[in-house]
Amino acid sequence: MEESIFRQRVDELRSSSKPYRQLTSLLKEEHVVYRNKSANAVTRMRGYVLYSFFLKGLPDSALIFVYEELSSSREAYLVAAASLALRKAEKKRPVMADYLLKALQNVKFFDNYFSFDHYYQQWPLDNKTTAVAEILSTMKWLGAYAKTCLPTLRTLAANGDNKLSLKVVTAIGETIKIIENDNTPIEDCCGNIPSFLGADLNLSLSKKRGVRMFREIVLENQDGRQAHLHDFTDGRPTLVAFFYTRCDNPLKCSLTITNLAAIQRQLMKESWGQSVALLAISYDSFYDLSYRIKNYGVSRGIVFNKNMQMFRAVPDINLVKDYFELGVNYTGEAVNRHVIELYILDKNGRIVKGFQRGEMDNTNIIGHLRSMALSADNAGARWLSTVKDGFKGVTSVLVPLFIMLLPKCPFCFAAYLSMFGIAGMQFMPYVKFIFPLLVVAMAINMFALYRMGVQRNSFFPLYLCVVGSAIVVTFGYFMPTKLALIIGLTLLFLSAVLNALPHHVYLKLKSRIG
Repeated sequence: MEESIFRQRVDELRSSSKPYRQLTSLLKEEHVVYRNKSANAVTRMRGYVLYSFFLKGLPDSALIFVYEELSSSREAYLVAAASLALRKAEKKRPVMADYLLKALQNVKFFDNYFSFDHYYQQWPLDNKTTAVAEILSTMKWLGAYAKTCLPTLRTLAANGDNKLSLKVVTAIGETIKIIENDNTPIEDCCGNIPSFLGADLNLSLSKKRGVRMFREIVLENQDGRQAHLHDFTDGRPTLVAFFYTRCDNPLKCSLTITNLAAIQRQLMKESWGQSVALLAISYDSFYDLSYRIKNYGVSRGIVFNKNMQMFRAVPDINLVKDYFELGVNYTGEAVNRHVIELYILDKNGRIVKGFQRGEMDNTNIIGHLRSMALSADNAGARWLSTVKDGFKGVTSVLVPLFIMLLPKCPFCFAAYLSMFGIAGMQFMPYVKFIFPLLVVAMAINMFALYRMGVQRNSFFPLYLCVVGSAIVVTFGYFMPTKLALIIGLTLLFLSAVLNALPHHVYLKLKSRIG
């Protein structure tokens, strides 16, 4: 659809009596009207729709889109349109002030002049305005409902860093006075609206999408390995986030992956955390090759392991887009607009919870993952996981202990022989053959400790092993010293014990010591 036809359609809706449903649908990123449009065109089109709510009134059903622009957009035109639309909401709510304050912080250094009198900006501008001006005007409209903004507004009004213009500082001062002088009783019968308003938008997807489509999705991970999505989820509850590396809005994709890394760190502290998979899939399958995805994740705190991986879809994003009904649109192969979205899948790959728009509420997300991981449906998987962890724990202790208890010097070897009543020192010549095997065994043990350290994001057992091994080799073979040898063996023993501890016990012990 050409922009001229789109503008004509919106103008027709503005002249109708009840255009709310149609206008709201035009704000969905996946709408066909945005297909193959430039990012600037998408901004114009969405701003024109948002301003329509200022003219016709803002229903509660469209609040989610207004809140999203205020909390995550850095486009001054869209923020201004959203601020205007908010002034025509059905009722005032204290939470609105929080979103306006976020918008002010996001856009205060990216502001610009524009006008809503025309679809295209025509110079000189008639009735020009700015995003900051409209945000402050909406705060004035909120009055007493915006009192939570006062501390931040007073700090901005002080303008200690001299980064705001005198005109803006004056407008902030006027806003403060109006809010302070408004003693209207605050009515909030509905309570605060959750910051993640889109939490239930996609619950119906599990009814629409079958397991067959889920099993057809093929992904390539950050290491270049290709497999089906269900192979990576491995029958576990899974959190799926979406991003792309060329996203130029730090409040969207970059923040999404940073928050995903925070969720990963929290899950690593939980006993049930290993039974949950965390995945991030790029919208941009053609540009986001495996090495780009890997660098993007590492730079934002992701620790890659079997429970946390990042992907691009192959051969393209279409099947993933259809299965999740993603809120994204493209100009050719380039993303021109997308929503913040995450989904929780059950062990069969069905979507059981969707989070769209607004901010990532990590506590809420982790709560849902916990309930799924500990649910009765997962009892068998938990039992199997416990058996596997127990086996790993036993082997991680026995192998290092076996290596540790091997005689590591002529003195130790003689002591071992005498301990078992063997006085034949003729066995001593074979010690030189044990030494290379011992070094290899130590190297294997260090590598195993390194792999565990990557998963735990802690290498303390590895450090103990390296120091202990160095002491044993040095003072057991080259400069025999009994006391030093005992110290080295003790460090190896502590390394084995710490490595064998359950993950949550190890982290709790580490936090107490630290």
